[in-house]
Amino acid sequence: PGMFDIAIVDEASQCWLDSLVLFYLAKQIIVVGDDKQISPTVVGVTSGEIEELAEVYLPDLEHRGSFTIDSSLFGHAQRYLPAGVPLQEHFRCVPEIIRFSNELCYTDRPLIPLRQCGRDRLEPLKITFLPSGLRHGDMNEVEAKAIVDAIVHCDADDAYEEADFGVICLQGDDQALRIQQLLLERLGPGVFEKRNLRCGNPYAFQGDERNIIFLSMVAAPNTNNASLTTRMYEQRFNVALSRARDQMWLFHSILEQDLSPKCLRRRVLEFFRQPPDVSIQGSPLNIPQLQLLAVRANRQVERPPTPFESWFELDVALALSARGYNLSAQVQVAKRRIDLVVEGDGTRLAVECDGEAWHGPEQFADDNFRQWQLERAGWRFAHIRESLFYTDADAAIVEVIAACQELGVEPGGQARD
Repeated sequence: PGMFDIAIVDEASQCWLDSLVLFYLAKQIIVVGDDKQISPTVVGVTSGEIEELAEVYLPDLEHRGSFTIDSSLFGHAQRYLPAGVPLQEHFRCVPEIIRFSNELCYTDRPLIPLRQCGRDRLEPLKITFLPSGLRHGDMNEVEAKAIVDAIVHCDADDAYEEADFGVICLQGDDQALRIQQLLLERLGPGVFEKRNLRCGNPYAFQGDERNIIFLSMVAAPNTNNASLTTRMYEQRFNVALSRARDQMWLFHSILEQDLSPKCLRRRVLEFFRQPPDVSIQGSPLNIPQLQLLAVRANRQVERPPTPFESWFELDVALALSARGYNLSAQVQVAKRRIDLVVEGDGTRLAVECDGEAWHGPEQFADDNFRQWQLERAGWRFAHIRESLFYTDADAAIVEVIAACQELGVEPGGQARD
């Protein structure tokens, strides 16, 4: 016991029960992982066998039920160790790509993309619909051939000269094997070494990355497509759609109306079709730049970026944008200014973010008069004051979201004239 002073475990969300021996071998352990990514997979062992072993050998253990077929070292660390350090800065993907994972898994603490790209960069998202595609088992021949054609084209394109490639199939293993076979026939084995090319399912890319990722949805309307909604599929799709550094292609043979509104496949289609809104109206900086400033600024001496009048106001704006709401900052109405306006389809909510530095008790009367004036003009207000009632933006926006729901202001609403 304790033969190592410190053990550092990376990708701990993939480490199964057998990795718990590290708690015994090390005096201290640093566990790094992400429970939003793929959990361990164990071949040849059933959940019933694990339960029986736990009942026999761990009869008095309080958390015996946590030893399951898909429990990980990271999950046990979350349960037994003190609160950890959440890492928010993201170095791999360009902002347009990591947006899917932020909206799917990290709404409470969005990842802040640090990749900054020039104007001559590759188009981040590309989508190809193949209406003739059919699914047979876990294969879609039309999608497989279309992906191979795209890779052949990119391999000959100077814009992809330094890029490496990966193919991720969102259903089963057969599609990846078929694409690999077709690539060998068209380009030969040399392309696999030249492009560091790999074909597989999301598990094959856990902890890995490529410049360019080609996604095959496989699903087609000629078969029954069960709705994918469980945590397991969220983990797989989170991994699959966050492996591309520069560009991600989607090839699909099915449309949104053929899928359940809750199915993750439909969410992927909607993500590719809707261009990302990476701005807060009224600010010259995009959301990733604002996120970076909010995290790194010395708030004791630095002023918030224009047009925000307080860091609290910026925090609330970023927290709302992370949940999909469209915002405008410092909106002028009838010689008054509103800190934030949440835009809906035909409805708008005014949000006042008053910090103690600018809105002490002596200002309350003026604030209330301004609110009364604007409410007479039909505005609905959510009024939040920093530190008097809320300790952070996430706590503060609970009231804002409740007001949005009451008014029917939904995430992704369009600004009205």
